[in-house]
Amino acid sequence: MASRETVRYGLGCEACGQKGTVTVTENNHPFMSSVDLRVKQVEGEFAAKEHGDSKIAVTCLKCNAQYVF
Repeated sequence: MASRETVRYGLGCEACGQKGTVTVTENNHPFMSSVDLRVKQVEGEFAAKEHGDSKIAVTCLKCNAQYVF
């Protein structure tokens, strides 16, 4: 079974300036064919979900701006 790494990213809405964080887990071996990113926790007024297996779709709940990273 592959091990997973937990990573925390800072979020900042470019439209309204709100700040928050999203915590994700991902495969941590470079030989894995997929990052297999999974959202574990969101702090602040944001919603986040997986967008494919290596990106995160974030929506600011304050102003409804949407970002993918």
